[in-house]
Amino acid sequence: MSKNLFGEHLVSEEVITREVLERAIEIQLEKPYLRIGEILFSMGAISFHCLDRYLKDFHQDIRIGQLLIYRGIISQADLEKALNIQERDQELLGKILIGMSACTETQIQRVLQTQHRYREGFEKLVKSMKEKD
Repeated sequence: MSKNLFGEHLVSEEVITREVLERAIEIQLEKPYLRIGEILFSMGAISFHCLDRYLKDFHQDIRIGQLLIYRGIISQADLEKALNIQERDQELLGKILIGMSACTETQIQRVLQTQHRYREGFEKLVKSMKEKD
């Protein structure tokens, strides 16, 4: 599996094929300043409308628990246990996971920064794509 969450999301939704994602990642290695969505759009693999829709869905769905699992910091079982506690106690998920010793405060902070960068990147990408339109 590639380390491209958005690309993997598009593959799982059958918007693009794994081969298209791999080609886009190759291009991104040559041009790291381009985001995967921009590359897929320029390849003609995805329309602007489709890109915009999936980016909105994807970035609204990026949750701290998903990022922690993706990075191998916590397990799915840890997340499920923490979510059950969260539902019962109405505490922040990060605080619960730290209390369970499933991760550290530093790991939570790093994942929150990643989550923030995803959202910032989404906003910048939408703005740049609208300017090209």
